[in-house]
Amino acid sequence: MNKIFRIALAVVVIAGLLAGSFFLIRFYRPGFLMTRSQKAMEIKRLSIIADRYNTSCEWRKAQSVYKKLTDLDPGNAQFHVNYGRSNYWTYNLAICDREFNKALELDPKNAEARLGLGWVHSLRHEYVASIEDLKAAIAIDPYYEEAHTLLGEVYRFMGDYPNAMKHYRLAFRKKPELPSTYLAVAELCYEQRQYKEAEKRMKWVITNFPEHERAYTVLGELYRDMNRFSEAKQMFAKASEINPDNIDPHVEHADISIEQKDYKAAMAEIRYIQSVWDCEDAWLPLGYVYLGLGEYARAEEHFQNMVKVEKYDEDMFVGLGKACYGQGKLTEARQAYNRALFVRPEYHLAKSGLGEVYTSWKRYDVAEKYFQEAINRDPYCEQAYVGLGRLYIETGEYEKAMKVLNYALKVKPGYDEALMALKNLRLKMRLPVEEPVRG
Repeated sequence: MNKIFRIALAVVVIAGLLAGSFFLIRFYRPGFLMTRSQKAMEIKRLSIIADRYNTSCEWRKAQSVYKKLTDLDPGNAQFHVNYGRSNYWTYNLAICDREFNKALELDPKNAEARLGLGWVHSLRHEYVASIEDLKAAIAIDPYYEEAHTLLGEVYRFMGDYPNAMKHYRLAFRKKPELPSTYLAVAELCYEQRQYKEAEKRMKWVITNFPEHERAYTVLGELYRDMNRFSEAKQMFAKASEINPDNIDPHVEHADISIEQKDYKAAMAEIRYIQSVWDCEDAWLPLGYVYLGLGEYARAEEHFQNMVKVEKYDEDMFVGLGKACYGQGKLTEARQAYNRALFVRPEYHLAKSGLGEVYTSWKRYDVAEKYFQEAINRDPYCEQAYVGLGRLYIETGEYEKAMKVLNYALKVKPGYDEALMALKNLRLKMRLPVEEPVRG
């Protein structure tokens, strides 16, 4: 009888333990067994730690702490916003989306959550949704500088420069002490090839904020596009000096070497980037080195491998289009250029690439339309001028070809592709090859 009793007691104890374990697993939340004051103290402690990680850009550590805070106090909208923001910097967009929407459920007037959703949609290239969220953030807080700046970025990416400038200026008016907004206006001027205005604004940032590394990098990019290569290298060197951990100046150095067809120097810079940072930033210039060397099959394979990892880089798709075009794969080239336009609508290099594809198919009317659209988007797009010049050579419109190709050389003096096309044109017009041609 005692034996039966002991067995029954053991069964009851085990059942109780199992039931208690199930209850804890099913219903336990952090702070469940804490008193109210203990929970408040723990929230305060974790908030201090999270802010410290946030300030030092240790995003994964910040994410872990913010997650604990949302578990401790799930009704606090700001904790959800902070958790979403920390995941933004590591591109965990699904978590961002969930947390920002949760914050809005708790607080529909939370402008930061609206801004966060605008970020997420912009990274997914859902520009219409991004604009709606950013406008909603501005409606909540008309003086929200970050929302105006990001809205300017989205408009700029869509090629809507007037609206981009409008919101950059509004952001600058709200917080004129922030160099990032002033630099954004300078970058917009640069993108529209307003070089003097862009240079003036960038120099203003450097004069007033001499440790602003991004300003040196952007000014270097501008000098590169103006063929002022030695000055560009000086700017990139200064940016690296300010922040040795900044990879961008090294990538730009590689780009300059590619521009100058110094592929050995470009490869040396790319290997250095790979050895120090071990990241994807060297992949794009490496693909363009293969293109420059005429290794189109290798370039195509390289860009296809990039696509598996990075699905939203317009220059990657343009590079893939060039690699396919170089092998005569015209349908694949057209697909790649169209994917570039999906990522960045109105991208002039993708339009110019499509012009080349349709020229090869002898659909000259479509090709001319794409070249003209590229030139309208960027009047300094030398590739589009050369492509249009070649088209006019094929259609026998030599005077038009002469004018366009000479303008390409005005845009970019010494441009090899333009010189080769002009040589071909002179032969067809039975002009001496060495004779200078005037448009």
